[in-house]
Amino acid sequence: MQLETGQAQTLLVTATSIITSTKYMSENTTSAWDNVESVETDMIKFEAVGKVVVGVLLSRKMVDTKFGESPVYKIMTPEGEAAFFASGLLDDKLSSQEGKIVRIEFAESKPSNKGNDAKIFDVKALPDTEENRTLVGLGETW
Repeated sequence: MQLETGQAQTLLVTATSIITSTKYMSENTTSAWDNVESVETDMIKFEAVGKVVVGVLLSRKMVDTKFGESPVYKIMTPEGEAAFFASGLLDDKLSSQEGKIVRIEFAESKPSNKGNDAKIFDVKALPDTEENRTLVGLGETW
């Protein structure tokens, strides 16, 4: 294939531009980008019957675990942002409560035929208002 002079010059300029751009990106990638740190989030574990967590339910996200996909909820408590895994029973109760003030109590543990004890949760929800935050002891601002 033979190129005409104009086509050859265009091809040479394009190749030079790509090489320069690639060299620039490899030399300057670390200085051109802001470093993003991971956010430390406390994990709440519902291990003891009677444990209560109160806060504003922020979000629900599915994550891969060694047991398959599991829902993880983020909640803002007076101590700060935290997260917890939700079993099927708890997930059913929380899935429509995002943006609300919730009170989650690990109420009971019952033997199940799956090998693990089933954790039974009592969940209550209120709209997220300043009045309700004060009512449940969250205060007006965190």
